[in-house]
Amino acid sequence: MLAIFRMTTLTASPWLVLLIATAMISSQPAAAQDRVDRVRQEREARDREADRRMERDRPERREIDDRPRDERFDWQQHEREMQMHRQHMERIATQARVASDEVLTASFALEHLPELVRNPQERREVVTDMLQQTDNPAIKRLLRMKLLEYSLHSDQRDEALEHLRALIVP
Repeated sequence: MLAIFRMTTLTASPWLVLLIATAMISSQPAAAQDRVDRVRQEREARDREADRRMERDRPERREIDDRPRDERFDWQQHEREMQMHRQHMERIATQARVASDEVLTASFALEHLPELVRNPQERREVVTDMLQQTDNPAIKRLLRMKLLEYSLHSDQRDEALEHLRALIVP
């Protein structure tokens, strides 16, 4: 075919080359079509066999639905567990951020102080002792803010005013 193509391209027009190539290709359409049909039939037979094997190996739907409720996968329960996991991870990240900063750590500790020291007067004394012991100016301001809050709740205006002045004019 290549030899014919070379001979015709040198001596004939492109239309003649196209006509000869078409005639050569179309001279064997029946054999090509038979091969295509045979391949298609083989593929369909393989697919049918695979479908039969899958049907045979797959459990019946009613067998799946007959399982006890607690053995079925519960998507809502899974979603709740994922939400709890996300919240736990957020809490861990927040705790790590708080632990890496002195002021945030002091603030966290002051928020939990009422749980440890129930008496307001004792709480005020503990915070005053901490105020005298620390050298960090930010923590001192935080402790003064807490003392101001305690003084306002106990109607001690003079002490509250003193802490307010110390916050504004250090």
